[in-house]
Amino acid sequence: MTEEDKVAEQLRKCHGIGSSTARSMFQAGVRTIADLQHPEQYGITLNLNQKLGLEHFDDLLDRMPRAEAQAIHELVAELGARVDPKAIFTIMGSYRRGQKDCGDVDILVSRPTADRKDHRGVIKHTMHLLTKDPRCEVKTLTAPDDWNALDASWHGLIKLSAFPRWRRLDLLGVPEPEIGACLIYFTVRRPSSKRY
Repeated sequence: MTEEDKVAEQLRKCHGIGSSTARSMFQAGVRTIADLQHPEQYGITLNLNQKLGLEHFDDLLDRMPRAEAQAIHELVAELGARVDPKAIFTIMGSYRRGQKDCGDVDILVSRPTADRKDHRGVIKHTMHLLTKDPRCEVKTLTAPDDWNALDASWHGLIKLSAFPRWRRLDLLGVPEPEIGACLIYFTVRRPSSKRY
């Protein structure tokens, strides 16, 4: 493995830095995560995701216990039920597979449509409640262009007041006819492209 490969592998551990970005940072002279604290010295500019990834680097590398992932899910589901009591918030990934710890919390958001209503806008209003709830702090990485789309998704960071670390949280809207396929997709273990 070359020096560039080794450095790129380390830089990719920071949220928001992919393979090509890591290699361009290496070419600019970056050799460690600590170097990113002063990106201007290397003629580079970090975007918001990279800045947040760097700010919470240690937290995002640390896997969370199931109890913490469950607490995050319960808070989101509680607030979501205030928005629409029929909305369904399903925690996925390593938690659903029964692992003792999790890298992040992925929550699918859907709703039965027998009453001719759907989950349109549920993520938007749930996030509004979450940002105002005293039990947590949240930071947005990416928000949907259309909050009312059935496949709207919000990606960000959350820190519960009862726990010491910031964690990744993704809320993913899923139309009811697609929920079965999504349950399988987000439950089956697969190679991950995530580097945090």
